[in-house]
Amino acid sequence: MKPKYWNKGKEFLSKKDKVLKSIIDTFPNEHLLLNTNYYHSLINSIIGQQISVGAASSVRKKFFTLSRNITPNNVLKIKDTSMKKCGLSRQKTLYIKNISHFFIYKKNFIKNITSFSEIEIINNLISIKGVGQWTAHMFLIFSIG
Repeated sequence: MKPKYWNKGKEFLSKKDKVLKSIIDTFPNEHLLLNTNYYHSLINSIIGQQISVGAASSVRKKFFTLSRNITPNNVLKIKDTSMKKCGLSRQKTLYIKNISHFFIYKKNFIKNITSFSEIEIINNLISIKGVGQWTAHMFLIFSIG
């Protein structure tokens, strides 16, 4: 799904930068794809915090092989030592488990997330220990659009 801000963003960037305009004109049908698996999106944000893209990719691959189906309930069953072997710190393990609890106990919020204002979404997300303003804003951009 294309983000709702995409066309307006392309228009703005095209007016401000000739090089970007040329690239945008060369690829008129390309757009960012939203990650609508909100749980995975937040986990990916935690994994990628304060490490290189390459390191995050390696950790992510290992983490997503810990269970055939990475869901909040399944992640809570994974031992911390297994998560550490993937390259996750104790803090990131805790944050991912906090996100898992949030998704279990706030099912109605997640189910209806697109009906909430950006401020309501941010306030709910930053109530999770380990999710800050930056992560909440990136979630809005790359998952809600």
